[in-house]
Amino acid sequence: MPFIEIKSHIPDTSLGLWNIEEDEYFFLERVKLYDNEWVQLGKVIHPQKRLEWLSSRLCLKYLLDIKDNTRIESLRKEDGKPYLSNKAFNISYSHSQQYSGAIASSSNEVGIDIEYLKRLRYIRTRFLFLD
Repeated sequence: MPFIEIKSHIPDTSLGLWNIEEDEYFFLERVKLYDNEWVQLGKVIHPQKRLEWLSSRLCLKYLLDIKDNTRIESLRKEDGKPYLSNKAFNISYSHSQQYSGAIASSSNEVGIDIEYLKRLRYIRTRFLFLD
């Protein structure tokens, strides 16, 4: 299984990555989308981006130990920040190339961003973000 849980040193916060090796059907079987999520996914045309989008949602389910047949609804605030309908966790998603990630916290605002570093623009600006 390509889910990788990352130990977080921040209390009440879980972080994970998904190494995308599966096809779209694998994720669709397990994510159990709501209507608004189907609409969001329908706007994603490129097959790789669809895999990235779906895998980040499944990554969150694994982080929160939500079983495959259980549904959680991911919504978006006006500013685009994702949140869960039950508001039990602050969440964020990211994806780039063959990886996606999710972070969830029951007590902190969170954000995650994954970037594929071989892109020239990130190599030139990496000093702004990486230690």
